[in-house]
Amino acid sequence: MARQDWLLLIHQIPARPLYLRARVRTLLERAGAVALKNSVYAMPQREGALDRLQAVAAEVRERGGEAFVCEARFDASDEKRLIEASRRVRDQDYADVRKAAGSGPWARVARNGWSDASSGSHPWTSSTRADGARRPRPCNA
Repeated sequence: MARQDWLLLIHQIPARPLYLRARVRTLLERAGAVALKNSVYAMPQREGALDRLQAVAAEVRERGGEAFVCEARFDASDEKRLIEASRRVRDQDYADVRKAAGSGPWARVARNGWSDASSGSHPWTSSTRADGARRPRPCNA
């Protein structure tokens, strides 16, 4: 496996306002960053990643904290652990989505992914309308 470049956000958040820690953690999780330590987050360097981390860093600074964004490389074993941690976080996110979907119309998609939804058995993806007429095929099909 080829090693990749990573971005780190290192921050120190002031004690007040109290909500800022939770907001920063939420923004970083939504961006796909993984916590290495309480105030150090890592994410693979890919399109848009630097902009997202810089936006979080700017918000921390605007609220009186300190934040640094930098590039990093990890040795193979540390990178493997980081990737595994990232996958665990994403797996938990998907489990939460599946649980929230319950038995609603998106439950099968949440359980089985998009490939199952496009099998034609779901009314939203069926090639036949309820009145028996054929649906037009999408342009990209």
